[in-house]
Amino acid sequence: MRAMSKVFLTFCLSMMTLVAVAQTSFGLRMGSTWSNVNTSEAIGNATPNFKNINGFSIGAFAEIPVAPQFSIQPEIGFTRKGFVVAEGFDAPLFGVDLPIGVTAETKFDYLEIPVLAKYSFGEDKLKAYVAVGPNIGYALNGRVDTKTNLLVDINLGSTEINLQDQDFNRIEIGATGAAGVSYDAGFGTLFVDARYNRGFTEVYNLPFVDEKVRTSGFGLNMGFAVPIN
Repeated sequence: MRAMSKVFLTFCLSMMTLVAVAQTSFGLRMGSTWSNVNTSEAIGNATPNFKNINGFSIGAFAEIPVAPQFSIQPEIGFTRKGFVVAEGFDAPLFGVDLPIGVTAETKFDYLEIPVLAKYSFGEDKLKAYVAVGPNIGYALNGRVDTKTNLLVDINLGSTEINLQDQDFNRIEIGATGAAGVSYDAGFGTLFVDARYNRGFTEVYNLPFVDEKVRTSGFGLNMGFAVPIN
């Protein structure tokens, strides 16, 4: 946690310096995410199928121009990541095969700081853009929600995950890529974009196999930004 605090303080001081000398815009974004874990082919054949988990992402950012059409966009936000494991079978009852299954949703909430290099192009009002850059995240909490299905879903409860466990790396280093469109509405800029996030660091060991995995995710966002100077 101390290491993440130092990174956050350095980030804030650097952004304050850049804001003081540039025509900067500040904004907010929010959206939905679909995340999963990446495993090797060997581990994938030996484990249950991992499915995407639906989550959310919210954040604040500053867009700092550094050249015509180019800008730096540092951000800070919260993102939910994880995966779903679902196993089931059919149970015969009065000549009918009834589906019975157990679903486990593993969820982690991350504080994330991406720093994106952004290139914009298009007309004065309506523009398109692409952005890419590194991303550092810190896992704040985690839990596993389980439920069973026998005609209807039955919740079995939630279990908190001990993130202090030596098999879990709370700091994740990765990259983010984005593509979107923005519109100058006069009072500020409205935008929508699609993002892909990929973790490079090995985050945690799965409990049923002796191999670590990395995260990945896709998201759709919308938001607005206003100039401040």
